[in-house]
Order: sequence, then C-alpha cells, then structure tokens
Amino acid sequence: MDDETDDTPPLTPAVVMSAHEAALLRNPELVAQIEADQADPSRAVRSEARRSREARET
Repeated sequence: MDDETDDTPPLTPAVVMSAHEAALLRNPELVAQIEADQADPSRAVRSEARRSREARET
C-alpha cells in the first residue's frame, strides 16, 4: 500500500467481471477470434433483433 502525505489510503479501482466472462477470457483461441472479428468489419453479423426492428420501420 502506498502512503499518501495526508495519511489517506490510496484507492485503486476494481475490475469486476462475472465468473462466466472470466472463464471465456481464459480461452486464448476465443480471445483471438473475438479480436479478429472486431478488427475486420466484413465479419460483422447484424443481430436478428435489429433486422426485425428495421423491417417493421420500413
């Protein structure tokens, strides 16, 4: 723990994630696939919910 000059303990932000997310992130192949998908817009897949909403609006 770092000491502050006024004796106030420093606060460090916590990283919060679910156990499910942590398990997924421990899979290096999955992480690589997600990063590749995010880097290449041609791999994007429109969600079914968005397609349905757009169909109703036209």
